[in-house]
Amino acid sequence: MNTPPLLLAAAILLWGWLGDTLALAVPVAVVLEGARLAKGRVELTTAQQFRIADLSTLLAIAAGLAFAASAGFPRAAVLFFQWLPVALLPLALMQAWGAEREIDLRVLFWSMRRQALREPARLNLGHPYLALWIVAASAAPGRGPAFDAGLAVLVAWALWSVRPDRRRTAAWAVLATIAGSLGYVGAIGLHDLQLWLEGAAPEWLGGGGTRVSPYRGVTDIGRLGELKMSDAIVLRFEAEASLKTPLLLHQASYVEYEGTNWIARGGTFAAVPAERGGAWRLGEGDPARFIAIQERAAGGDPVLSLPPGAVVVSGAGLRSLKANPLGAVQAAADPGFVEYRVGIDPRAADRRSPTPEDLRLPKREKAMIERVAGAWGLAGLAPAAAVEAVRSRFVSGFRYSTFQEMAGAGRTPLADFLERTQAGHCEHFATATTLLLRAAGVPARYASGYSLQEWSDFERAWIARERHSHAWSQAWVDGRWVDVDSTPPSWFELEGGERPAWSALADAWSWMRFRLDRWHRGAGAAERALAWGAPALLLVAFFLWRMGRRWRPAARAAAAIGPARGGGDYAGSEFARVAARLDAMGHPRRPGETSRDWIARLGPAAGDPGAMAALLALHYRHRFDPRGLDPEERRQFAAAADRWLEAAPAGRRWHAS
Repeated sequence: MNTPPLLLAAAILLWGWLGDTLALAVPVAVVLEGARLAKGRVELTTAQQFRIADLSTLLAIAAGLAFAASAGFPRAAVLFFQWLPVALLPLALMQAWGAEREIDLRVLFWSMRRQALREPARLNLGHPYLALWIVAASAAPGRGPAFDAGLAVLVAWALWSVRPDRRRTAAWAVLATIAGSLGYVGAIGLHDLQLWLEGAAPEWLGGGGTRVSPYRGVTDIGRLGELKMSDAIVLRFEAEASLKTPLLLHQASYVEYEGTNWIARGGTFAAVPAERGGAWRLGEGDPARFIAIQERAAGGDPVLSLPPGAVVVSGAGLRSLKANPLGAVQAAADPGFVEYRVGIDPRAADRRSPTPEDLRLPKREKAMIERVAGAWGLAGLAPAAAVEAVRSRFVSGFRYSTFQEMAGAGRTPLADFLERTQAGHCEHFATATTLLLRAAGVPARYASGYSLQEWSDFERAWIARERHSHAWSQAWVDGRWVDVDSTPPSWFELEGGERPAWSALADAWSWMRFRLDRWHRGAGAAERALAWGAPALLLVAFFLWRMGRRWRPAARAAAAIGPARGGGDYAGSEFARVAARLDAMGHPRRPGETSRDWIARLGPAAGDPGAMAALLALHYRHRFDPRGLDPEERRQFAAAADRWLEAAPAGRRWHAS
């Protein structure tokens, strides 16, 4: 490695300290920095270097898949960068303990391995690998002022070692201050980018899970064509198999219908005080039983899915709760699976009084809604009777459909549903029910969440898929809010349709992701370090064991901290004779110097420039071109070397004329 002594080790230890993984960071730092003190090196063929690079690539891919399975995006991306240097450890060890100061770029890039190179392209991994550890430290969960201070120290250390004039300490101090400031600003920018990504990543990147807004309910009313949602499992509900279903799990309610969407007017959130023991009380009542819910929150801070009678919520992954007057409860939690326990009191009810907004009809739909309400005879009915009349009319006289045609001329999509097609999806039924009840004088709201109806024998739990997201109405009846689901019950079977043959595999994959995420969140830092670091260290140990036979003393191979690559570069090449003669003439190759730089430095002392350029070209083709030299070119190479040797003096300095 070409980094200043102990600088790489300091970056690795910073990563271990911030991530609470010092048990892994310390041996890695010792092994990499220890190469500077070793008296020998491991000589590897190009093919062996290819295999080591491929091993690191496979480790990185495996880590990415594991993180995607356990944490989901975008959290998986953060974990991937946090552990990427560990996955690339075999490659770094090859650089640190190998006989060559630089690595052929063909080792790093598959696309270059079949290309014929006119001259070698090489790279020392020291500084790129150092930068990778710093990026990994920035992704550690413990980052903050400690990371900023550590980054400043590392930057100052690196600049001190490369300052051009060792007497100009003031200039170094200015450069270190500028670099530290830029690094601090860049770290803030990366942190803000991460937060934006977690909040704005599209649903396919998040790996499933609905994004419910407690402020605005966007519907698909009026959207033409087939409406189809995925089979992805987004929620698990641990309760006895005999649970009475369908069970509506409420997420959010809305009061104002605008266009084709609903708005939670007056739904301002307020913090829910935490009780002793880390639980939050949502309402009055004594829990008769507790159920566990595991829900996927792709973007973090989920709106909780709560069953009727929920009075207490607790969960280790929940940092805080806030609730609004419309019954929505939102948690502060990290992206991924969030698990919480809900205490249920069957006698509990939401008795918060309705507001004038719960009776308001939208201007655009008012005349049509009042016309339909009059035709259905809703005027003058008691609230309970009005609710039953609307529900019965929809269940018996309408049908569920996920396909929508264009509305008739002069009709809104909702009017077309009520007066012409009499077919729609749950958002049509919930919206129409809410507005018709208001027209009958019954306060009502639009609600959304999940309809729990599917039991999984495989998981021994109730599950909700993305297509089980549902909408219904809430009505003020007998001094409390009650759920009114007027969608025909056939909707659940119609949404399921005929599932593909591979659906069981998809469910098994979802279950595995959930279990991995549960383990990852419950495991301590040492357990996580062991789980992610142990496979890499075992593979590295296997690599060291296999490469032990390639160990050579220092006399055979130059150290990676500075010496040149040595005669191994010329094995099997006619240029070996030329190099030996130049060395005997008193023109040895310097440590870290390429053959081309060596000859350029010698200038006329290396003989005829044209002859030497031809020799170097043939040597590079012999060493780096996968096709090598054909027999005729080998003869030309040998003859050119003979001619050069005949013209060069033996064992004394050759001065240009």
